[in-house]
Amino acid sequence: MAVYSLDELIEIFIQWEEDLTKFYKILSGHLKDDEALNVVRVLARDQDKILAAVKSINLDDAESFEYNKSLPNFRSTHLLSDVEVSDSSSALDILEKVMDYEEQLLELYRHLAEFVTYEQSRELMTMLRDMKLGQIKKIKSCMDSYT
Repeated sequence: MAVYSLDELIEIFIQWEEDLTKFYKILSGHLKDDEALNVVRVLARDQDKILAAVKSINLDDAESFEYNKSLPNFRSTHLLSDVEVSDSSSALDILEKVMDYEEQLLELYRHLAEFVTYEQSRELMTMLRDMKLGQIKKIKSCMDSYT
């Protein structure tokens, strides 16, 4: 278990969201399937918006030092480390991989929303959770169209 300030958590969130942004760029350069490429482009645009929102978070001094205890060690967590995608991966394959990652992020944001004390911090976690929910709904909708 670890202890984090809210500032540290935001930095970790930014890294995770940047990892997903990089993942989409890598996919765009390697996928051969046109449908998969189109799906990745749509999700990448949405991801750019989410990343910008997370990077724009500005906490006041009191809240930036809010500490959260008994959390897993997020510093060493790389949620995309086990993802394997080939040139011939289908759109559905890609969506399933991305869905796993997004669901992990959603659970982390939900978990943290329960632990923060300040109202603004809670609102921040709720905003992040809601953005992830929106992204997951889009991914599920895309997945439904391929099954």
